[in-house]
Amino acid sequence: MKQVFGVPLQQALQVKSIANLPSPVFRCIRYLETHQAEREEGIYRIGGSQSVMNRLKERFNTGKLFMYSCLYRN
Repeated sequence: MKQVFGVPLQQALQVKSIANLPSPVFRCIRYLETHQAEREEGIYRIGGSQSVMNRLKERFNTGKLFMYSCLYRN
């Protein structure tokens, strides 16, 4: 298991990178773009659920995150 959270940026880039960004950063940007997050008021001011964040970190760190959109319930 190669972690991408809790490690130096250069190490995270060696595990998995897309467009010179760590995979979680790229995937989060794509998710926000796909769901037109710029239209959502306060999207960057309100913290996410800690339990959801922990699940996402664990899935990224274990390589088990394939369909990230299924973790979000609207």
